[in-house]
Amino acid sequence: PKISNKEIYKYNPFNTFNFTKRIQTIEQTIKITKTQQNIQLLSEKTVKELAKNFKYIHFALVQVTIKPLTRQLNTSVLACLRDARHLNFDDSLIGAIEISLCNGPVYFDGYPDLTISWTDKNILDTLNINIKLHGYHMLPGSEIIAIIHHVYYKATNSICPKSLVNLTKGETTMMKCVTNDSNILIPQKIKWSDINIPENCSIQSDTIAHNQENIEITSLHSITQNEDGLVKIRFDKTVKTHST
Repeated sequence: PKISNKEIYKYNPFNTFNFTKRIQTIEQTIKITKTQQNIQLLSEKTVKELAKNFKYIHFALVQVTIKPLTRQLNTSVLACLRDARHLNFDDSLIGAIEISLCNGPVYFDGYPDLTISWTDKNILDTLNINIKLHGYHMLPGSEIIAIIHHVYYKATNSICPKSLVNLTKGETTMMKCVTNDSNILIPQKIKWSDINIPENCSIQSDTIAHNQENIEITSLHSITQNEDGLVKIRFDKTVKTHST
């Protein structure tokens, strides 16, 4: 569910126009056609427009919906929301879930609580979603899942954004459907240390551009990184999943 900007930033009732202009939400729906996809949430166009009038941008909240576009299948998804400017994978994590899709869409929130200068050369890498899917065997170009994301941000000339959110490192709040045909959502906190898995699969710690080639995966046991910056993620093979 969407959240009011007044729940995210301090509201000044005597300056409503400025509040509305500076605090906005980016919304986008992306259909995933590969079993590994890294999604950049910021566009160069947005950055250039805001940089004309402001010095900084503060990212408060990212809401992510993962909706399967197939019938009931024995599949799973791993999603990592990251600040891909960090070379260390653990430092880059903002939120992470690994889950079956058997009861339909899943939703999770990430709280970057992060202020960035427009002069940062790697600003487009600040918010990325790494998606890995397991169990899908489909024709090339088939739409597998849809990712809907909302980025709540504030453009500002002050380094102090007056944010009301609190960053909780090490856990992600997720919402999932009770049953496949239910609209009832159950909140669940997932500790990153509890995302478990055998069987090796590796991804590089740097960000991959939009729509790049994908690799099949599964369910998370551990995340390690070697001296070259290569991140290894160990997975379990089967997690029950389904879609609507």
